[in-house]
Amino acid sequence: MSHLRKRGKKKYQIVIELESDPDGERNFIYKTVNAKKDKAKEIMNKMEREIKSGVFEGRKIKLEDFLLDWLENHRKRLKPSTHENYKHVIERHILPILGEYTLGELIDKPILLENYYDHKLKKGNLTTGESLSNRFVRYHHSIMHKAFSNALKWKMIKINPAELVDPPKKVTKEAKYMNSKKLEGFLKTVDNKYYRRLFEFAARTGLRRGEILGLQWDLIEFDSRTILVKQSLLRTSGQTFIQETTKNNLVRSVPFSKKVYNLLRNIKKEQVQIKTELMLKNYNKNNLVFARKDGTPPDPDSISHAFKRYARAADMDQYTFHSLRHSFASILKENGQDIQTIQKLLGHTLRSTTADIYTHVSDKSKNSAVNKLDDIF
Repeated sequence: MSHLRKRGKKKYQIVIELESDPDGERNFIYKTVNAKKDKAKEIMNKMEREIKSGVFEGRKIKLEDFLLDWLENHRKRLKPSTHENYKHVIERHILPILGEYTLGELIDKPILLENYYDHKLKKGNLTTGESLSNRFVRYHHSIMHKAFSNALKWKMIKINPAELVDPPKKVTKEAKYMNSKKLEGFLKTVDNKYYRRLFEFAARTGLRRGEILGLQWDLIEFDSRTILVKQSLLRTSGQTFIQETTKNNLVRSVPFSKKVYNLLRNIKKEQVQIKTELMLKNYNKNNLVFARKDGTPPDPDSISHAFKRYARAADMDQYTFHSLRHSFASILKENGQDIQTIQKLLGHTLRSTTADIYTHVSDKSKNSAVNKLDDIF
């Protein structure tokens, strides 16, 4: 069944339903046209006839029209944060350079995509004009590949343009981490109690920033000293909210030490006192562990900025908030903990991810092992 959606004074989106997948998932073709309703309906009817007769050619559709329609109609299938990231990459990076090309031109001239990747790797940063990382440009490729896969599935095109080019090579960077002595010294320089506790909690649990800020008291089991990690605090489009999934859609149970136990108890005690002072009525009911004084969630970026301020003041500017997570894993690895256990604590889907990131620690451990021979004979 086909229909029109009004998108402005003289703009309509054409929606044409195709055959459903074997699993029942419905498929649609979308096209936005600048036309009055009668003209839009005429275009829609023509598209329907072409699809039924097998001569519909999606090659003529501009990438801008296709990607914006694809993004809008995949909104419900994506996490809000993922949709926001896709939107940023598509609107700020891809469309200004490739938006006017048709899908057919991208298929016939794969060099257009190659030139796009090369440009982004050399001077793709929109603020500084400097290079973008291989990882981020690979993300651009991933978005386009996913969108073109849908176009292929909907029989708009016969070839996925992203399959005709190689994305930038995957580069594994060595994780920046602090050893236990350096970490302890850094925490002593943090004079704000809220930040010091938050940074120490991150370093002693290995949780991600969003997982820490989205942690609620009912997810902490004090008797067994475990945390159920199942959600994250995110901020997109100026709104802060709790997303009931983690980065990898994994729910994991993370044990915590006696020092973390005491840290959490102190936070809990102070929150109860603050609630009493505010007479409860003005205290936000999010039940967050690392809430602001009135119980409201903090801006995640403000936490990262605060960390950088303290790191810079301590002449440790090479570290970021995420370095606390790396430090947690690296200290465990250096002290003999196996990769599989560290993988589970961090919530990595693949063991290879953990192993790749912390290869440098393995190398140090191996060097230490052979050097011990000198003490033996």
